[in-house]
This record gives sequence, structure tokens and C-alpha cells, in this order.
Amino acid sequence: MYEIGLVDNNSDFSSLILSELLGAEDLLVIGASREQLAVGALAGHTEGEKLFIIDSLFVTPDERRQGVASEMLDTLISTFNNETSDMVYRADIFENDEEAETLISFFYSRGYAVSDSLEPGVCSFVFF
Repeated sequence: MYEIGLVDNNSDFSSLILSELLGAEDLLVIGASREQLAVGALAGHTEGEKLFIIDSLFVTPDERRQGVASEMLDTLISTFNNETSDMVYRADIFENDEEAETLISFFYSRGYAVSDSLEPGVCSFVFF
């Protein structure tokens, strides 16, 4: 099975993420591995106290459609989920990105709808 969890600056998994991103104070990275191999990552940051922006969501092609991205997203939500939290999550997908169709399909499969786009060529999913 997969190991899903937060990634810190000292983990072996962090080599997948640009080192300058890991230096950001508000960056949160969740990694997925199987048999000690990195198979996925979700990275994002907070803006203010109530908005979390998913900057990157990736699962290796061989591991897709196995629930890895869903588990990482669930881990993200549970990280902020408590009685006082009303965090809003946003994923902006640039439609010219080679992975755009895969990401858009994933968010639709999770039941999220596209919100008003922030800019042309960007598909934005906002969820609570």
C-alpha cells in the first residue's frame, strides 16, 4: 500500500521538490510513496488564514487511478480540518499544461465544480 504524509525539508522525498520551494514558510507538501519510491506529491501554500492554494498535484503515470491523489487530497483537508476551521481550497489548472486534462478529470471525479475563472486559460476549482 501507499504511504501518504506531510513532507519535511529533511525527508528523502523532498528531492522531488525544488529546494527553493521547500524554503517557503507557508509551503505544505504531501508526498506519496510505495516500496520506498516516490509516486506522488501535492504542494501548495496558504494565503491569509482561510485560503489554501494547491500549486501542484502529481502522481506517476503507473500509479494513477489507484487512489493516490485522493488520499493526498484527503490528507491535506484533514490537516486543516478541525472545529474552528473553515479553510477554502483552490486548485488553478492552466489549460495549456500537458497534465490539464488529467487534473480536471480528477477534480470532477471528486465532485468539485469549476468556479469562475480567475483569468483566461485557467480552470479553477474551489472547494471547502
